Amino acid sequence: MKNCIFLLSLFLFISCNNDDDVSEPEIQTGPISFVEIGRGKLNGFGSEGILKSNLIIDNSTDWINLINQMDSDVIISRLTETNIDFNNYTVIAVFDDVFTEVYFIEITSMIENQNDITVTTVLDGGGFTAVSQPFHIVKIPKTTKPFVFL
Repeated sequence: MKNCIFLLSLFLFISCNNDDDVSEPEIQTGPISFVEIGRGKLNGFGSEGILKSNLIIDNSTDWINLINQMDSDVIISRLTETNIDFNNYTVIAVFDDVFTEVYFIEITSMIENQNDITVTTVLDGGGFTAVSQPFHIVKIPKTTKPFVFL
């Protein structure tokens, strides 16, 4: 009888949950608000030398170099902001191909996931003949997470 009670007590002790376990809270996910800095099209027939790309800019040197490259043929600095506080913000710049028709690209959403940030873009336009290269540039609060572009 003592053995049965001992075994039963041992079984209950082992099977009890330990509520003292501390687990990491899940990182919240959701949309990231962004501020548009510029959107439009480069008109230098590709002479700016900017390839189709998704750029993450986190310092003033890279930012100024991009502005100078964008303005290298036809000055287009229609940016609403050029002085960025890179201690607090990250800039995302999306450039598409050079087209022989007018196209526009737009960053439509940014979603913060546990391990990365997903950026969704949409390309629209066509039908009007003109050489152009669409771009969209935004800033978001500073982050070190990697970006995934869709």
